[in-house]
Amino acid sequence: MRIFSRIGVGLSVLLSLASCSAPTDDPLIVWSNVSDTAFFVERYNLVSDTPVHFRYIENLTETLTQETIEADLVIGRWVNTPGVNTRMTPIGGKGSTDTEGARALRSRSGSPGQAIAAPFAAATSTWIPLSYNLPAVVYATEHFRMEPSFAVTFTGLSDALRPTAANSEPPPVFAPTASRDGMYAIYRSLGFSPGVDEAGTPQWQRRDLQRAIDTVTQWLTDQYGSPEEERAYVRDFLYDPPVRRIEANRTGAVYQDSATLFSWSFLEDRRLDFRWLADDQQRIAVTDNIVYAGIPADSDAPSAATALLKWLTTPAVQVELVEAKVTARIDTFGFFDGFSTIPDVNTEMIHVVYPQLTGRVPAPGVLTVPTTQPRYWNEAVERIVAPFFARPGDASVLEQEIRRWYLQRGD
Repeated sequence: MRIFSRIGVGLSVLLSLASCSAPTDDPLIVWSNVSDTAFFVERYNLVSDTPVHFRYIENLTETLTQETIEADLVIGRWVNTPGVNTRMTPIGGKGSTDTEGARALRSRSGSPGQAIAAPFAAATSTWIPLSYNLPAVVYATEHFRMEPSFAVTFTGLSDALRPTAANSEPPPVFAPTASRDGMYAIYRSLGFSPGVDEAGTPQWQRRDLQRAIDTVTQWLTDQYGSPEEERAYVRDFLYDPPVRRIEANRTGAVYQDSATLFSWSFLEDRRLDFRWLADDQQRIAVTDNIVYAGIPADSDAPSAATALLKWLTTPAVQVELVEAKVTARIDTFGFFDGFSTIPDVNTEMIHVVYPQLTGRVPAPGVLTVPTTQPRYWNEAVERIVAPFFARPGDASVLEQEIRRWYLQRGD
């Protein structure tokens, strides 16, 4: 196995914390909403003199904004939001917190480490991005085939996915509303790109959303006769789990993201294949649930947190952690349930652990990465955005529903 020497983005900056804080005998406290963190902390406790305590927090964003932060290191999804960012130690020198560690970070010159690939390296000045996932379209090779390709667009799926000769009565090619996550990924691929306004709530270009709504509506009309017919087909025939639907020849393809897709069963099953879901420029939108790591501004042990981060973002360590997960029969994919943001790790990880994915990992240059997200965006998508996409109206309606939900949700 190769041993890599480069360190993840921001660590050259974060290492300055080690000289800014006195040693402590207290344990390092890690908060996370990612299950793999517990296993990685356990492994770190075997090689470190600093004891590390782990706490799993389901709604990590709310805890980080509304409670006293008693963590020294945070590893989580959905945390890169304006409200949380103000309580974290800035990495890129843009923050306003006035802790000793933050002053040290702001005083550093030069660019962060180059191991983490663009566009992740430029995605945030507060967090170190650790892992990510991608949207995929899955199909059964016994029923359908695709030309060798890297990705497929939503609008091009019906032409790209062709029945095999044995499939005399092929089912509908795809049923978008069968998966709420899939519908959201489709709209992302069609240009829906939520940003953040000054209040931390979502904003987007209404014309882009309306264009995506019209595209999906027309596709459903072309394939099914109307969106209502597609929803009726989903209700009557697509009640099984996604892979079972394509194996039973109820639909040509289903949506799954890479974390869900790349289980042991998929990697051992030669009857299934996939293509990444891309836009018409062959760019792939990274799913919103990127895993980040950061140090709170009020951390009592920033140097110990930095040491853990240095270890965690060492490429050779990342590969070893993935191998250890496989040995322990932990069926979550890759590094923190996704691809590493360090390209060399993916190359080695696939060579050593996932040879079935050789040649299937997109280069960073074709990825589009979400940056700062609206607060509680995962909740908003689940409760408002995804249900709206399943039965869309005018684009202005979603804006009204989102505004109402945020007023009710509060902080």
